[in-house]
Amino acid sequence: MTSFFRENKNISGFLLLALTVTLVFNACNKTANNALDSPENAANPQAKVRKVLMIVMDGGKGSEVKQIAPPVMTDLSENSIFSWDAINTTENITTVSNEAGVATMLTGVNPGKHGVITNVTNNNFDQYATIFSKLKELSPGSRTVAISSSADVVNIMAADATEKKMVSSDAAAKDAALSELNSGNPSFLYVQFTAADQAGMTDAYLASSATYRNAVLQIDQYVGEILTALKARSNAPNEDWIVVIASPKGNSTPYNPVAKPWSAFDDGRHNSFLIMANPRFAYNNKQKPSVFPYYGTTNSYRIGNVTGTSRRYAEVKDAAKYNFGTTGDFSVQCKVKIPSGNFNYPSFLGKRRAFATGAGDHGWVFFLEGTDWQANFNGANGSGGNTQARGTKVSDNNWHNLNLVVRQGGGTARNITVYTDGAKNATTNVGARDLNTTSPFAVGWRDGSNGGDIQMTITDIRIYNRALTDAEIANNYCRTDADLTDASLVGFWPSTTVEYDDSGNPFLRDYTTGANHLYFTNPSIISFSEVTPNACPLVDDVAYRTVPGGVDVATQVYLWMGHTINSDWSLDGQSWVPKYVDLAE
Repeated sequence: MTSFFRENKNISGFLLLALTVTLVFNACNKTANNALDSPENAANPQAKVRKVLMIVMDGGKGSEVKQIAPPVMTDLSENSIFSWDAINTTENITTVSNEAGVATMLTGVNPGKHGVITNVTNNNFDQYATIFSKLKELSPGSRTVAISSSADVVNIMAADATEKKMVSSDAAAKDAALSELNSGNPSFLYVQFTAADQAGMTDAYLASSATYRNAVLQIDQYVGEILTALKARSNAPNEDWIVVIASPKGNSTPYNPVAKPWSAFDDGRHNSFLIMANPRFAYNNKQKPSVFPYYGTTNSYRIGNVTGTSRRYAEVKDAAKYNFGTTGDFSVQCKVKIPSGNFNYPSFLGKRRAFATGAGDHGWVFFLEGTDWQANFNGANGSGGNTQARGTKVSDNNWHNLNLVVRQGGGTARNITVYTDGAKNATTNVGARDLNTTSPFAVGWRDGSNGGDIQMTITDIRIYNRALTDAEIANNYCRTDADLTDASLVGFWPSTTVEYDDSGNPFLRDYTTGANHLYFTNPSIISFSEVTPNACPLVDDVAYRTVPGGVDVATQVYLWMGHTINSDWSLDGQSWVPKYVDLAE
């Protein structure tokens, strides 16, 4: 079949009128001017009437639909802003449903605002209006039509539609859409298909499933018929339609990540697809990032045999915190980036005044010996001398994750185990050494450190008042987020954002309820951004906004139809400005 848009191309070539890249803005921060005005509109008062056809395919998992390659939608994407990596919401909601996805698309806000998860009657549509309600207010004379087999859509989400058509099947939805395009004059036409989701629930949301594939291809055929009817409208020369095809959710498989944080990009339930097409749009495929950098601002610690203001470190103000006495379990974790070299005993993290064996110099520290790191313990008044457990090489200018676990054994036995990048290295019995000390927990330079002049970065610092298991460490060492509901987590300094108190003093926030922040001495604030296998950062809004999502649909509709988005609407979506391609005669 020849596509709706392909027939409009002139084989003699084309003129590129605009190479505008995606323009992103946050609608809740400012009033948005209409960035979707095509180049000719400013000088052409006879511009065509802007209209919207919105087709929703329940259960369309983007990656699988891409593999199926439905011919009409694939062809349509050549004149569109589109993504098979689109996401229905960035929120990690407990249940992902078509209802929640449709509500997100129609309101332009995420589920946390519109309130719909599975029960549509629990909604905040009075505060966050659907497209149907908003267009009724903005354009009282416009005709809006909703066609769906879902009573929730027809009776609640589309309550303010000019025409509401409840249908019994996808075929009936297609026929109703054809009837509307053949004899009606819609400004906004919404059509919903459900068979792909039903097939996915019956079999699997996979391109390899014949049931799912056939359902997607059948819907694609219906889309082709609707586009043909759209093109054949008697008033077509005077209309300018944007065709939005989207899925409100992907599959229905719960996602529980191991060894990495949750991401909407990884959760198949959130993997939808979105096509925004018009004959004048150039091909504009938006793909999710392939890598996610570990980045932020932190302190560059200067350790070793340095003096005066060259000594860079950070300490908690309450020295009594993190005293673990002669018995009991605890764990410490951090990420480090240390320059290449061989170093003789500089310490860089711990609860100990000095790296020595004299009176008052007791407690524990992390330090470097050669290219390796070690954990060293010394009891009160030098009792028991130094005992240590050796890790592996870390002075190679790469990021590494270090773990220390202290486990109480039988009798006076107290074992320390060290791990590097999730792997166990060594275990040593430190006995009943008294680890209570008046020295504060500190990061960076320590008194008595040797080993030259070393500048290093230390982040993701954690202290637990229990012994982490081998499995916990192996499965989570690269993560940079933490479960703040874990009562055993008594200190957590992500160290990727430097903050300032009311007096202008820089510090690293402790995100636990203890709020034992690390305050700097002689700070040297730096920015960093690197990709490393030993840091799995949370995927943030910057990354999510590289692809269009369901929450962007309402913003795109309003701007396409010429409406200014007011800041008091508090929309979460962004607009996507097309690259326009016109025919050269």
